Amino acid sequence: AFLLEEMLAEAENAEARVARMRQFLRDRIAANRSDPVVHRAIRAVKQDPAVSMKDLASRLDVGERNLQRRFKTLTGVSPKQFARVARMEKVVAARLKGSDWAEIAYATGYNDQAHLINDFRSLAGAPPDTFFRGTTATEYRGWNAELAASDFYNTFMT
Repeated sequence: AFLLEEMLAEAENAEARVARMRQFLRDRIAANRSDPVVHRAIRAVKQDPAVSMKDLASRLDVGERNLQRRFKTLTGVSPKQFARVARMEKVVAARLKGSDWAEIAYATGYNDQAHLINDFRSLAGAPPDTFFRGTTATEYRGWNAELAASDFYNTFMT
C-alpha cells in the first residue's frame, strides 16, 4: 500500500528516515520508468506544491483518478504525498537561506507556523529546530547535492 510511509514509520530516528528515503529513491531511479504526463505533473507540483489535484489533472487533460494511478506507479507515492514532500523541500531550502519560520509558513502556503511545524514533524520525525540543530540538516544538504547529480533529479525534478 504505502511503502514509503511504512518505511519511514519503521525508522528509529530522523537519520534513519533520510537513509530510507534515499534507498526508496534509488530503487525508483533503478526502475527507470517513463510517463510524460507524470513528468509534467512532477514539474507542476515542484513549482506549486499547493496545486489541487483536480486542477492539476485538468491542466494535464487526464482524469484525477488516472493521474493518481499513473503517478503512484511511476514514483511510488501519490501526487498529494509528493506535493507534501515538495512543499517541505521548499521549507528546508528557505530555512537554510536564513528565513524565519513565520516567513517560511506564509511563503509555502501554510495557514500558520504551527501547521508548518506539525507537518514538518510528521515528515521528518523531529520538530524543525531539532532537525536543523542536528547533523540531519548537514546530511540533507549532501542529499540534495547527490540528487542534483543523479538522473532521477535531472529527469523529474527540473
